[in-house]
Amino acid sequence: MLETPTASTSSPTAANRRVFKIEINAPIEAVWREITRTDAPILCFFNNRMSLGRGGLAPGSKLAMRTPDGKWTGVVGTIRTGSGTRSDSRT
Repeated sequence: MLETPTASTSSPTAANRRVFKIEINAPIEAVWREITRTDAPILCFFNNRMSLGRGGLAPGSKLAMRTPDGKWTGVVGTIRTGSGTRSDSRT
């Protein structure tokens, strides 16, 4: 059963906060290449393709995650910061 957010579950508190950890057994460069590729659908992003503005992955560049046919866009944002494979922030 899906839980409907309420005032008590919509913001993290000590009682309902959850922390998840995922370990990926791959070189960081391979992971970065996969999550930033623009030439094919990205499986870990629900088979969406990344579409970037003219600035590429540089801060201030526009970003969108679209279905392979371009019909639907699931994410629209801006690259906030980035330093290669170690740090990344998007809106």
